Amino acid sequence: MSQQIVRCLLNCKVEINSLNSDGLTPLDITLLDKTQSRNQEIEDMLRSAGALEATSLPIMANCTNLLRTDQRLNEAAQAGNVDALYELIWEDAHLLDQIDQVPFVDTPLHIAASMGHVDFALEIMRLKPSFARKKNQYGFSPLHLALQKQNQYVLSREHLKEKKQTQMVLRLIDVDRNLVRVQGREGVTPLHYVAEKGNVDLLCKFLAACPESILQVTIRKETALHVAAKNDKLEVLEVMLGWLRFVNKDDILNWKDDEGNTLLHISISRKDKTAMDIIKFHLQTKPEFEELESMVRNFGGREGSSLATVEIADDLKRGLIWRQNVLLFFYRSSLSITDENRNALLVVAVLIATATFQAALTPPQDLWGNSSSDIDSAAETKRHRNQH
Repeated sequence: MSQQIVRCLLNCKVEINSLNSDGLTPLDITLLDKTQSRNQEIEDMLRSAGALEATSLPIMANCTNLLRTDQRLNEAAQAGNVDALYELIWEDAHLLDQIDQVPFVDTPLHIAASMGHVDFALEIMRLKPSFARKKNQYGFSPLHLALQKQNQYVLSREHLKEKKQTQMVLRLIDVDRNLVRVQGREGVTPLHYVAEKGNVDLLCKFLAACPESILQVTIRKETALHVAAKNDKLEVLEVMLGWLRFVNKDDILNWKDDEGNTLLHISISRKDKTAMDIIKFHLQTKPEFEELESMVRNFGGREGSSLATVEIADDLKRGLIWRQNVLLFFYRSSLSITDENRNALLVVAVLIATATFQAALTPPQDLWGNSSSDIDSAAETKRHRNQH
């Protein structure tokens, strides 16, 4: 009876080399017990139809089933167990090659990078460097996942986990600096991501590790500067502006996104409020703000709508002039030192450039740096003093 069923199924063009949960093909099962004569007949039928043993299948035929049924590798990655990894490789020397054949997949490196298992991640990356650039089904590389988890810990104020995840990020780019420019979903690179989130420390390290990453654009033709401007990340934008002048790439400032907007268009459209804008708003209900208005105006304070873009550009240029020689010194020095020291030196240069732009853009704290609540408090204190 079984021979007839097998013949009927073969005539229906069933998949003759599919694997079961034990990794066996139909032919493998037949070969397990050759004592029964019927099994020899079935074996002959299967072989005539092109059936193969599992060990003879091409890698791709095994790959999908292995990823679906064998969870041991994922469990090893989740636990960061390097010993378990090598036990699995001992069982199947092609294990990592099989995973690499899948175009989009969560590799063990993706899992370890997300979980913060640095040693496991680096071992996988050493064995299979291509995993570091592979995207999963959602379009994210291991570095993207590590950054997402790091930001999650920042928001939840889990400082120990944040520190561990930051170490993961930095160790990955230590091994391959070009991971900073790997494009994930919608063309977003790790540099775009930290620009969006406002992570200045990682931004400096990314730029020092891979200066070319500043040239990458998303599918919307956005540079990391566009992303920072659209998300109101002023400090991040200041760092990148300083960096562009340091590496003589000012032309990027005029690059347009897919809507034809340069950084200047975006910055103007954000309509950020100045100290004078805040004071004018409060004047409607608090007459005592008139004196503050006069003070700020005497120091050159103006409404945001009246600020000429040319003046802003001039301020930025003036702020840079006196430090250009310092930056040039750092650049020349970096040419004759080790890679490790060069990276540290470039980070210092970025921070100097950042301070330059902050000095150019930030007026005296008591006039421009205060929030509306600070101004309320100052006015209230002054009114109380006058009453006494």
